[in-house]
Amino acid sequence: MTPTTIAQISRLELQDLSTPFEATITDVKQLSSYNWIEASSPTIAVPGTPPL
Repeated sequence: MTPTTIAQISRLELQDLSTPFEATITDVKQLSSYNWIEASSPTIAVPGTPPL
């Protein structure tokens, strides 16, 4: 799947906004989880993925 850019917002564009500086995150659903595996190189285990 190729990533698609929907929009780009520059810092200069954000300076002109007249919105409050507070953000709220609501209606959150867990999509996945992962675990670090103790190994010689950094390794992450993602449930449901086949072993490499």
